[in-house]
Amino acid sequence: VIRSTCYLLEDPIPKRIAEAVLWRQRLCGPYTSTSQLVHALEDFGQELLDERSRANLAHVVFCAIRIFLNEEMGQLDLALEGIFERLAPGGRCVVICFNRWEMATIRRFIQQHERPCDEVLAALPQEHWDRLY
Repeated sequence: VIRSTCYLLEDPIPKRIAEAVLWRQRLCGPYTSTSQLVHALEDFGQELLDERSRANLAHVVFCAIRIFLNEEMGQLDLALEGIFERLAPGGRCVVICFNRWEMATIRRFIQQHERPCDEVLAALPQEHWDRLY
């Protein structure tokens, strides 16, 4: 979860965060509040002072958890599929991204759908097709 959504953290930091969180849980028992998790992340963050970006580690991890629990990655995939099923040939769609994982999802979607379907090819004048491709 952390690795796929934490655009501010380079490998192997997400894995080390997960290991530290699980180590603290084995040591102290299950987390019963978010503040306990924040404290564990703050303690771990002290070890990363030279390695990590200026991002608040707890904020980054809680965002990753939210993205996972809300299935935001899957929702974006479904939204893109739905948008482009309804988009008229020659139509345009604008997507505003706030995170690297969103940009990566958009890029992957575009690459997978770069070649238009036969219906669109038939509707495009040749000069327009030459300009686009």
